[in-house]
Amino acid sequence: MAVETASHDAAGRPLAAPTAVRYQVMLVAVAASFMLYVDRYCLGELLKHKSVTGELGLDEKQLFWSQSAFFWSYGLMQVPSGWLADRFGPRRLLTIYIVGWSLFAAATGLVTGLESLFLVRLGLGVMQAGAYPTSANVSSRWIPLADRGMASALIAFGGRFGAAAGLVLTTALVQSSGSWRWIMLAYGLLGCLVGAVFWFIARDRPAEHPRVNDAELTIIERGRPREAPPRMSASEHLRESSRGVVQLVRSLSMWAMCVSQFMTNIGWVFLVTALPKYLVEERHFAMQGGANMNALAMVAGMFGTLLGGRLTDVISRSLGLRHGRALPLAVSPRCSCAPRRL
Repeated sequence: MAVETASHDAAGRPLAAPTAVRYQVMLVAVAASFMLYVDRYCLGELLKHKSVTGELGLDEKQLFWSQSAFFWSYGLMQVPSGWLADRFGPRRLLTIYIVGWSLFAAATGLVTGLESLFLVRLGLGVMQAGAYPTSANVSSRWIPLADRGMASALIAFGGRFGAAAGLVLTTALVQSSGSWRWIMLAYGLLGCLVGAVFWFIARDRPAEHPRVNDAELTIIERGRPREAPPRMSASEHLRESSRGVVQLVRSLSMWAMCVSQFMTNIGWVFLVTALPKYLVEERHFAMQGGANMNALAMVAGMFGTLLGGRLTDVISRSLGLRHGRALPLAVSPRCSCAPRRL
């Protein structure tokens, strides 16, 4: 995101140098995305250790049931959690989501078998479902329209970085300590800390923040339509939201994005659930070597998200928002084709 200055307001009066609170808010959002993926994907790395599966008494089929629990609740709660953020504000909801999933991550260190692990993963999915929709809400309120693609890329970068770090770090900690339960408790504590920092730094809107000056507000509002929606009652908000849902269901673009995400995540889920065990059991990698190999895909994703975010902003400025969003989405999957055999 470019560092901008605004020298005069709309009336031509000189302004003070802009504050940089928006960068602080986005930095914490990136940190939340980092912990999101650490907590989400460390289980796949843990379950490749025979000592962990033996302690929990899980066979191969139960392993996949325990991991699929997360994705069911995560998928089903995406829309409701995003609606809640729109209704009650992203500051409150993202804090709840971060602290909530961190507590479920910590609770993973207390599970005793399939039933408790299944319930914990369900809860983790419910709480993590709202993370990206609410982070997008934060980005739309705090970042100028021209830099929105890069802001989204940075949040995605945090997630890929968290996935890579979680894979390598989890195996290293298990091998060095011989225990896995305290690792989950530590991850949960770190996540709660990130949630507290987000609550302290963020506000629902930049204008509500005591440290945001007029110059920064001018930068943030640049390029977006001027609108001041009236305050609505709960019933009016529900009716308005219902109309929005109908419009989304009728949107061809929305369905195209859903299909794209569905196909992309088939491969992504394999990388973080089945690939860790495959590398160790079928390709005979050492535990740490397998984790390092798996993390390479996440590292590639880190740089890919930054490149894609920058690219979509550049294309949007020259060809418009439609092409700026659609072209990278259409082209990038074709750049990720892998050989049939390792």
